[in-house]
Amino acid sequence: MTELFTPTKNNLKLKTYIYDQNKESNIGIVICHGFTGSSSGAFYPQLCELLSKKYFVLRFDFRGQGLSDGNFYDSCITLELEDLENVFNYIRNNYPHKNFVLLGHSFGAAIALLFTAEHQSDLSGLISVSGEGDLKKAAEIEFSQEELKQLNEKGEVKIINWSKDGEKDLIGSQYLADLSNYSTKDAARRIKVPILFIHGDSDEVIPFSRTEEIFDLTSAPKEMKLIAEADHVYNAYTEQPLISNLFGIIDNWLRKTFDS
Repeated sequence: MTELFTPTKNNLKLKTYIYDQNKESNIGIVICHGFTGSSSGAFYPQLCELLSKKYFVLRFDFRGQGLSDGNFYDSCITLELEDLENVFNYIRNNYPHKNFVLLGHSFGAAIALLFTAEHQSDLSGLISVSGEGDLKKAAEIEFSQEELKQLNEKGEVKIINWSKDGEKDLIGSQYLADLSNYSTKDAARRIKVPILFIHGDSDEVIPFSRTEEIFDLTSAPKEMKLIAEADHVYNAYTEQPLISNLFGIIDNWLRKTFDS
């Protein structure tokens, strides 16, 4: 694994991890982590290790989260899309001739969905893992009622930033505003590249119905897989993690879709 910092146009540095032991693979997977997380949390490192045995893989931290530069306060969809674009351009320029697939988890799946809709000529597929659905309904998952009240009244609120050891961190109202400025439902209708949807039937954070709604909207080649007894992070913090199950589903779909 190679660690580096990918620069943004504003000279911020995004912590990036590249698993290139299979650099000859014709498939490149770019992973987008969830809100207030990092690419080193949840199940991401373990999944990357499994995927990297067969594919070229990259994970990175969005600005203000994990080990990337930037202020968490400024977090919003617009800037996360910009971060993904910076990382994607870097990887595409340095590792050309690959079929690139975005894999997003939780809110990262919404970011990956929105990005895919706008960059379909550059992408070969999308994998949504326990993904956030309709952004108009996302606020009730990402914020408590009290936090939403403070955001609307004061323009900012302190919430738990899990990428900073669970410390409370200020975030501004632009995050909430962007939930109305973008539409995952519209993006789903426009996407034509193949999509794999995965969800756990014991997800305590994002209900399976959110994935079903997006699945039903897309006319792209698609597949849905529900993993029994899997929570939002595929039991990563239990004695019986289901990360190998998650990998198996992804690997089978990649091989079937791209004949790899």
